[in-house]
Amino acid sequence: MIIRKLKCALAALVFVGAYPALASVPGMPLSEVTDFIDSDDQRELSAYETQLPDTAWNFIPEGERRLLIRYLENPGSARFARLNALLHIEKSNIFDSNDALGSVEKADLLDHSIYALYFVSRSWLLGAEDTWLKEAQIRLRHRLESWLPAVDQVDTSEGRQSHDDFFLAFNYKENDRYKAERSLMLDVLENPENITSNLYLAAVNQWIGGESDYNDPGTLYAFLKASYFAKRTTEMAQKHQSNWESDPQNTSLYRLAPAVGGFSVPTRRWIAKFHGDVEAVASLDREVGEWFSMYPQFYLFPASIFSFNEPENFDRGYQYFLDGQTACFENNNIFCEDHPRATYNIISFATLGFDYMAKAGDLDGALNYLSYKYVPFFNYESWNIGHDMWRHREQNASDIYALYHNGSSQDDPVNGFLKRHKWGPESSTCQLCHQVQGASWSDEEKAEVKSLPHDQLYVKHWPDFQVDWEGSVGAGLVDCDGYVEWSGGRVSRQDANVVHHRQLYRANWWTGSEPQVRPGKWDDWSLVGRCKQRN
Repeated sequence: MIIRKLKCALAALVFVGAYPALASVPGMPLSEVTDFIDSDDQRELSAYETQLPDTAWNFIPEGERRLLIRYLENPGSARFARLNALLHIEKSNIFDSNDALGSVEKADLLDHSIYALYFVSRSWLLGAEDTWLKEAQIRLRHRLESWLPAVDQVDTSEGRQSHDDFFLAFNYKENDRYKAERSLMLDVLENPENITSNLYLAAVNQWIGGESDYNDPGTLYAFLKASYFAKRTTEMAQKHQSNWESDPQNTSLYRLAPAVGGFSVPTRRWIAKFHGDVEAVASLDREVGEWFSMYPQFYLFPASIFSFNEPENFDRGYQYFLDGQTACFENNNIFCEDHPRATYNIISFATLGFDYMAKAGDLDGALNYLSYKYVPFFNYESWNIGHDMWRHREQNASDIYALYHNGSSQDDPVNGFLKRHKWGPESSTCQLCHQVQGASWSDEEKAEVKSLPHDQLYVKHWPDFQVDWEGSVGAGLVDCDGYVEWSGGRVSRQDANVVHHRQLYRANWWTGSEPQVRPGKWDDWSLVGRCKQRN
C-alpha cells in the first residue's frame, strides 16, 4: 500500500514542480563538469562515508590485537593462521576438563572456540600439517557440538528477554549492541534449540562487523560469529521445515525462514573475499541469486549491494535493484514498507537508488529518488542520522555523478550503505533503516509481529550451502540415503562409506577413528561430499 502511495506522490511532485531538481540537468560534457571540481573537493567527495553512531566498544588485548593484525595483513600465511590458532586454542581452554563453568565464562570460551576452529581450519587449508592442529580440531568440534547440539525439535518461540534486548539495541539504543550480543549468546548456550535466538545472534554480529571502525581488526571476529550462527540457523530452519512437512497439523512454518539467507550470505562473502577466494565468492553470488528468485523484495539489498563496487558484477547488481524495486511495486509486503523494526526502510532504499542510478549513468533518475524527502509519510524530518548523507547527495549530485564517470574507478564515491575497512572488503550497513531515531510508534504497532503470508513462508528450494561458515568452498552435494551413521567403537573396512555430521566419508583402510571435517591426505577417511537434504 505504501509503495502504491509513493508512486502517486512522486507523480504529483513532478507535476506541480514541487521538486525543481527533477527537471533535466543542462547538458554538459563530463570533462567540463570534472574541471569544476578541484583536487581537494574531489578527494573529499571520494572519501565521504555515511556517518553512523557507534558508541559501543569492544576490547581486544594488545598482544592478541597485534597478532590478529599480522594475519589480516597476510591472510594467505599459514604461519600467522597457526599462531592465531595457538592463541585461541589456549584461550578456549579445550584441554581443560573443568565442567564447573559460569555462564559468562562459558560464553567467552565459546567465542575463542569459534575463532580457534576458524584458524585451525584455515591453517590446514594453507598447507599446515601439524599434528596438534588435528587434535585441537577434534576437541573444538566436540565442544561446539556438545554446547550447541543439533536439534530434532526446533523451538520457534519469540519474545524471550534476549530478543527484547536485541530489539532495544537494534531499534533504539545502538550503544547496547554488545550487551545484546552477550544476552543472545548466553541465551543460545542455555537454549540452543531456539532458532530465533540463533538468528538474532547472527544478525547482531553482522551489524557489529558491518559498522566496525576502519582500523578495527575485530571486524573478522564479528563476521566469524555471524557466519557460524547463520549456518546453524539455516540448518535449524531446514530441519523445522522438514518437520512441518511430516506433521503440518502440529507444526507451524517458521516466520523468518525466508530471511535466513540475508544473514548468511553477506558474512560468508566478506570472509571469502578477504581470503581472495574467487570460487567461493562466485558460489555465494549464485546462492544469493537463488534466494532473490524466491524473495526479490527482501534480497534486493543483499543481492545488489556487494556488486556495486565490482565492475564485473555491477550490471547484475543494478538489475537486482531494478527487479527488486519492481517486485515491491507489484507485490508489496513487509520488506517493502516501514514498520517499528525497520522504521526507514523506504527512504533508506531511496539512497541506494540514487547511488545506483548515478553510477549507471542516469542522473535524472538518481535525482528522482531525492524527492522522497517530500513525501510526508516517509517522515524525513524525523530521520535524524540520515540527513547528512542525504544533504551530501543533494548538494553534490552532479559532482558525484562526474566522479563515477571520469574514466577512473579509483576515486569513485562510497555507496551510502557500504563501509570501508583497512583489512578486507567493504561491509554493508543499515542502521539508517532500523534505528527509530525521531519517529514514534504506538504500543500496538510495536507489539504487532509482521510476517509474510503463510504460503510464502515455505522455502520451495533451499539454495546449496556450498561455501561453509569459514568462507571456503566445501565438498559437493551427494545422496546419502542408505548409508549408516558413523558411531564410536565400530571398525570400518576399507572403502566403507559412513555419514557423519551430514557429510559422507569413505574409509581409506580399516579404521575405527572419527572422520574429520576436512581430512588430510594421510587421514583414515576421505570426504566424498555433503549430504543432500532428506525429504
